[in-house]
Amino acid sequence: MNKVLTVFNTCGISGRENVGHYVEAIKGIVDQKFEGHQVALSSCKNSPDAIQHLRQNLGNSITYNLIDDIVPVNVSFNHTVRKNVDYFGEFEAYLYIDSGMTFFYNSVLDENVVSKLYSLHKEKNCAMTSGRVDRDSGIERWIGIDHPDEMTKENRDQYKELSEHIKVPIGRTLNLHIQLFDNSVYKFYDRRLMPDVFASFCSESIHSYICASLDKNFYISKDVFLPHETSMDMACSGFRPEWAKQKSGIENHEHTFVLPYPETINNILKDPEMWSSGCGYEILENVAAHNPDSYDENDKCKDPERLGKFILDNFYLKKEAFDYDKLSSNFLTF
Repeated sequence: MNKVLTVFNTCGISGRENVGHYVEAIKGIVDQKFEGHQVALSSCKNSPDAIQHLRQNLGNSITYNLIDDIVPVNVSFNHTVRKNVDYFGEFEAYLYIDSGMTFFYNSVLDENVVSKLYSLHKEKNCAMTSGRVDRDSGIERWIGIDHPDEMTKENRDQYKELSEHIKVPIGRTLNLHIQLFDNSVYKFYDRRLMPDVFASFCSESIHSYICASLDKNFYISKDVFLPHETSMDMACSGFRPEWAKQKSGIENHEHTFVLPYPETINNILKDPEMWSSGCGYEILENVAAHNPDSYDENDKCKDPERLGKFILDNFYLKKEAFDYDKLSSNFLTF
């Protein structure tokens, strides 16, 4: 039975290819104690030498989706999930892992990371379920407990234990480093998990609304806390928002992929249906708050179908704007 597809995401655009880390990290994923688990590499523009090294060390233990076009990680991840679903069939959930992650904590492998995330995901009826990381977590601004964004090896142990899982409130989020996406997201949002209108930052700010649109929850596990190396391959390689800002004077939240900026996001924000549907965007940056009357006291959306339609129409690219089937790639299986 296909339970979880774990996708390790790498990018060679910057030239910063940490293949030794990739191999160790992926081996830790392959060695997870969890039935119904497949592992995939999503590689965007990695060098032939890097791919050869990975294949020599990992062999047929994983699938490889080698993408030749320069695309944001949202797109490369979505594409890799599609390729694996075409080959294996659908999974119950899909685990995104960024290249700076490892399942080794103090040099000891946690063999139950996937199992712990999957169990919480099912228990709490989640559309998304995340682990915590010791650097660049993004939760310190709203979590309400002492949880610094940048920890050291010396002080991180004191933050490892939490008394309970964290339910992510509507409009809040965390940075995307290790996160499980439910198959219901894949099916509703036209075979995509991550919103793909974005070129660089800000896609996470839509995640809680995606969960609400499916009448499901968004949780952070108290039991999964792992080391994270920030910007392992350079964040937003090929789509640095400061480059777009220098060229067009846009803000980070206006930076879109394929579609023109800043007008694409600005037109979305001006649409009265955004407020009426209950959607918000970059709330912590005071860009666009959601309509609180669209939710009950438990953060349940009163009209999830309407919310889902607005998100699909505006934060996921239409095929005429970007066709995943035309992406240049090489998918290698066992």
